[in-house]
Amino acid sequence: MAELNSTVLNEVAGVLSRVARVCEHREKDISTVQVKRALYGVCHVLSAALDVLEDGLSSTEQETLVFLAHITRLLVGQVDIESGLSEVLLEINARLQTEAASIFLLDPTTEELVLTYAASPVLHKLIGVRVPVGLGVVGWVVRNNEGLIVPSAGLEPRFFSDIDAHSGFTTQSMMCVPLLRGGRPAGAIEVLNKRPCGFNDKDITQLEAIAPVVADWLFV
Repeated sequence: MAELNSTVLNEVAGVLSRVARVCEHREKDISTVQVKRALYGVCHVLSAALDVLEDGLSSTEQETLVFLAHITRLLVGQVDIESGLSEVLLEINARLQTEAASIFLLDPTTEELVLTYAASPVLHKLIGVRVPVGLGVVGWVVRNNEGLIVPSAGLEPRFFSDIDAHSGFTTQSMMCVPLLRGGRPAGAIEVLNKRPCGFNDKDITQLEAIAPVVADWLFV
């Protein structure tokens, strides 16, 4: 059986400690919904830790587990959804070395994806922009319930350039993964322009790992 190193153990322990405080209602203004979010979060972290212990600890799995635990600890106990998700998107940018990160949520009445949260001064101005499901990379990801890496936006036929045209932002590379609600796509996390090089399999593994935690925060 594989062993967890000190970094992984410290992050997992941090999540457990944070969740314990929330569940004991020691912190101000903690609601039942926040307790549920906290418990779902720790379930994701412990499930990932068990998988690593049973299957062996590769460096990618180790980094992914640390990132998952860190994001979970950031969200647990947060009272305000917007501030919590803004902090998470900033952490995603820092971890993946990207210029922008955003969350699109599905409006089921119109079958459109709404840009709802963003960690980028430019994209933040576009909060509320709508993209039909199936259009653009984010629309394709939600329709197909599948993550996608786009190494070069200019060469990608699914790239929807209207957002760049309205914002002045220049998208060079992209990565996007779905957010699920009840097993069905209900939104997506999208990150843009990884520096100094492009996105790789480790990046999408890490983003897919934290997507369920973000989805629980949004949809519980």
